[in-house]
Amino acid sequence: MGKLQLFFKDKVQKQSLVIYIIAFIMYVIMILCKRNYHIDETLTLGLSNYYSPNTSISMSFEDGKKYIPSDTAYIDYMSVSTDGRFDYKNVWINQEHDVHPPLYYAIVHTVCSFFPGKVSVWFPGIVNIVFMLLTLYVLRKLLVYICSDDMIITYASLFFIFSAGMLSIATFMRMYVMVMFFTAWITYLLLQIVDTQYVPIKGCISIFVVTVMGALTHYYFIVYIVFLCMSIGMYLLIKRQWKPFLQLLLTMIVSGSIAIIIFPSMINHIFFGYRGEESFTNIENNSILEYWKHLKIYYSFLNDKLMGGLLGYILVMAVFLLLTRWCLKEEKKNIRGNVVRINKCIILGFGLLAYFCMISKIAVYQVDRYISPIYAVMIVFVMSLIALIMNNYHIEECNKKVILSIMLAIALVTSWKGYKWEYLYTDSVELVDKVSNYQDKDCIYIYNAPYRVQANYIEIEKLNSVC
Repeated sequence: MGKLQLFFKDKVQKQSLVIYIIAFIMYVIMILCKRNYHIDETLTLGLSNYYSPNTSISMSFEDGKKYIPSDTAYIDYMSVSTDGRFDYKNVWINQEHDVHPPLYYAIVHTVCSFFPGKVSVWFPGIVNIVFMLLTLYVLRKLLVYICSDDMIITYASLFFIFSAGMLSIATFMRMYVMVMFFTAWITYLLLQIVDTQYVPIKGCISIFVVTVMGALTHYYFIVYIVFLCMSIGMYLLIKRQWKPFLQLLLTMIVSGSIAIIIFPSMINHIFFGYRGEESFTNIENNSILEYWKHLKIYYSFLNDKLMGGLLGYILVMAVFLLLTRWCLKEEKKNIRGNVVRINKCIILGFGLLAYFCMISKIAVYQVDRYISPIYAVMIVFVMSLIALIMNNYHIEECNKKVILSIMLAIALVTSWKGYKWEYLYTDSVELVDKVSNYQDKDCIYIYNAPYRVQANYIEIEKLNSVC
């Protein structure tokens, strides 16, 4: 009881608790606003729970057969059967025939296993909320480590919670929130190598665990960690820090090897699967003009959806102001005093830029979810630059609060203005309402491809029967 009283007397601790409560409420509200499923979201539940008699990972149904209740085929596909609860072998088998690794699906399957025969957006929604809160926690730790400025941390947290891009990805029931968490966590762990001459065993184990878990969540995590390790590795070599460099190299080799042993199919997915082949085809065949177009699209996701149009201004301003400060002889000492922070920002910036350029090149579709794994780290990077500028220009606390408040307001208003909440599917409300008027009717479903049927669960469940 004494520790609990001490917690609530601590102003910083109380503020942190309020921030997490606000975040939780916002994520619950956003998921409550969700009106339909993306076809990939039905796959989330299907791949997590479906037991296929063959190698198919799509929903199975018989043409001409009358299904009563109408959602029978959907329930069979998207829910856990009583006998299939906590069957992780089946999850692994399903993912061997898919294009993604199995960890996210195993977690969703765990949640669904407590509710056999049921389908709900809250099953993957719970997973998203938990990992959004965990990502917020890691984001705050990263900022404490890089700039240790309470005001920056608070404003970064508020931006993380209310940014339209963040809220949107929180409503997409796929593995992207989870991989964003692992991306932020591995960034926090790897950046600490910069400050050490020797990585303790505990640190190596933490890096190993997060690397394996991230690789088993989404393959784009591997893209990010490769570039971040390259950035840190070059820094360590320049500084002649041989021990941490060798430790990092060995840890990554072991982590990659164990991830492959746990899920050997990742080799086939990456190099020989149809999605992997599409990515390599993009590398070979995309013209410069097409690549430039993709770069602009992905930049718009970061600049407009995430940062409210301020990303470009902040980056240009940071470079200009820091260079200007460097040119003033009397200020060079102050800049040198922040050289460690600057180095961390450079390392972080290289990893983010390389990921951005690579995803723009290899991604099969130009959609925000492929760039979302770096959303949290991007916020950390931008806020660290802002903290660095304010520190070098000795801006007073009251002025700092005014500047940050104005920037936060502009970014949030801009990101929300005209935002298309694509993962909420509010545009399907009219159709769902129309279908609701025929609840006692039978339905004939006409389709041109079997996989398209999966996207209409919400509409079909409202009917008496379907064939």
